[in-house]
This record gives sequence, structure tokens and C-alpha cells, in this order.
Amino acid sequence: MLRSAPGDEGPNRRLKISLLEVQWLDMQMILARELVQRTENDPAVAEKHQARWFELLLQMDELARKAVASSGSGGNGSTMWEAGDVDSVTKRDSRILSRLWLVQAQYGSNPPISRPPQEVARLAQEAV
Repeated sequence: MLRSAPGDEGPNRRLKISLLEVQWLDMQMILARELVQRTENDPAVAEKHQARWFELLLQMDELARKAVASSGSGGNGSTMWEAGDVDSVTKRDSRILSRLWLVQAQYGSNPPISRPPQEVARLAQEAV
């Protein structure tokens, strides 16, 4: 899915790279969560791993927000795909955008992000 085709440059390529970066951060978050559980008997160490998890979460959210914004989908309910600009965003790229919207909704209501429920619902709706 993420292999570059000839002429696959610009925003489409950036979206693919953003998705890979988000997935990498997500994998690091899984490891950090596992380390928190393994070190729960040592609160100081567990707290460091928890802080790292929060740090990764904020990085992932920021990356997803920037990727969506740079794609031309500003969160106003219409993407370039819906507007008919098929040359700018392909169906495959629209699936990537959907995943990036979901990343923002997935943890958005939890600290340290703490988005209002209406914002989380809007992000989830954008993904669909």
C-alpha cells in the first residue's frame, strides 16, 4: 500500500510517510505501556515510562494534525476528495487521511490532550 509509484511525489508521499511515522510512534507507545506495567513495583521508573508514553502521544497527535492540515483537509467537513479534486487526493490517500483523523480521535479525550467530547466526535466523523 505504501510503496511509491513513479511520479508519486508531493502531498501524497508526505501522507504516506506521516502514516508510517504515526505507526512507529504507536509501536513505541505500546512498548512504553509495557514498560510501565513491568516496573510498577518501582514507581519512579514507572513514572518515567509513563511520561515517555505521554510524550509519544503528544508527538503522534501533532504529527496527525499537521499531516491532515497539509493535505488540504482542514477539518471543516470537506476534503479535497469530497470536493472532487481527485488529482490531489486519491481513494488510497483518503484512507490514510481517515486513519490520521482516527489517531486524533482515539486518545483525544484523555489527558494530556483532553479534547472536549464534541471535538472528539467531530474528528471521528471526519474519519468516516
